[in-house]
Amino acid sequence: MTQDVREMTAADAGTWLDGWHGWTNGYRAVERAIEWGWTVPEEYADGWRDFRDNHHGDHDVWAELNGDDGAFVDKATDYLQEIAPENYVFRWDDGLALITVWQDCAADGGGCDVDMDSNGREIVKPCREHNPCEGHTGEDADLVNPNVGMDETTYCDGSCVKR
Repeated sequence: MTQDVREMTAADAGTWLDGWHGWTNGYRAVERAIEWGWTVPEEYADGWRDFRDNHHGDHDVWAELNGDDGAFVDKATDYLQEIAPENYVFRWDDGLALITVWQDCAADGGGCDVDMDSNGREIVKPCREHNPCEGHTGEDADLVNPNVGMDETTYCDGSCVKR
């Protein structure tokens, strides 16, 4: 169940799994991790094969495999985080997104981060605490990121975090 490991880059940032998929995002995350080279741990291998081959989409079977603590999905997400580019994190928030690391207000003396635009003007970039990324909407054609297979109408483009 292992693929060749690909290198993840900043171009892969964005929404990987939109929240409207609900509980099925758990197994979608596992599928994504496998696509990126993850080997399913032995203790989950038989259950994963059975779910994938015979019960795909069955909530009860998935819940039994994943357990109350969600450990199987956590292991897949941890793997994705291990291969994420520097200064990027995978974050579950109404779906799964690869985004830049949230900045801490305290790092800038208690205020949110300040960046400069290309004209040298200051731009305040609110931190997670002041502006959590809840997604942005637009036309499908505007939102597609071919690097992550995104095609939904809600996404996180990272504009609410420091670049």
